[in-house]
Amino acid sequence: MLRELVVFGTPISLQSKRRRQQWQERVSHAARDAVPDEDPYFEEVSVALVYFYFGDTDLDVDNIAKPILDAMCGIVFADGGWISELTVRKTQLDRKAGSHRVEIQDPTPLLAGALDRALADRLDMVYISVSSAPDHSRLP
Repeated sequence: MLRELVVFGTPISLQSKRRRQQWQERVSHAARDAVPDEDPYFEEVSVALVYFYFGDTDLDVDNIAKPILDAMCGIVFADGGWISELTVRKTQLDRKAGSHRVEIQDPTPLLAGALDRALADRLDMVYISVSSAPDHSRLP
């Protein structure tokens, strides 16, 4: 099982109450578009969030995750209690002079297209992947 979506824009931190609702509506809309006729998962899932950005950011990864996950509840998974593994990452797309551009190995078609658009238009974006629960007998 794999459900994935992309939300263009800079994520709003859990600490930002004013704009958080607008960001969550954007995430919910993208989630509905990604799974238009499917029921939310009522089983354990693993979620990966990657914030791709240009320039500098002072966003904390833990504060990025909560508004996104809350916006996906009832759409992609029944509620946050079904998330048994969460990976959150920030990846800068415009590296400093002398370092290599980020290249993602074996991106899905959705991620590859979104990265092409982000790089062409210098857009920040969040890639979200929801998949089957991890093997709990193994540590990450």
